[in-house]
Amino acid sequence: MDTLRIKGLRFYGYHGELPAEKEGGQIFEVDIEVRFDQRPSALSDDLTKGVDSRDLFRRIREVVKGPSCNLVETVAQKIADKLLEIEMVESVLVRLRKPGAYKYDAEEPGYEVEIERLSGSAGSGGAG
Repeated sequence: MDTLRIKGLRFYGYHGELPAEKEGGQIFEVDIEVRFDQRPSALSDDLTKGVDSRDLFRRIREVVKGPSCNLVETVAQKIADKLLEIEMVESVLVRLRKPGAYKYDAEEPGYEVEIERLSGSAGSGGAG
């Protein structure tokens, strides 16, 4: 299976359990890996026969900048679900970082969650 990676996306969002996180917001960083068969687009040189990276970006931005979630894990799951809605996508890996996770009550640098989901797998919410 072929892989398309997008790394280092940064969006401002309002996710977290603390009121300060929901009110003040913070930067979230996203890396994704999307797996699908790139041969149809590569052989035809036709973007419509593949997965458009601009569409991936828009979907990720929509989730991170969208309604607030308490958990970063929930945001990562929503990103995976949104990407798995794309018919050609067979699996996704999402890395979501919250660099300022503890800036409100400690001196820690933040953290990262990583999830991997398959199209059509139970609980993924993706299309099969």
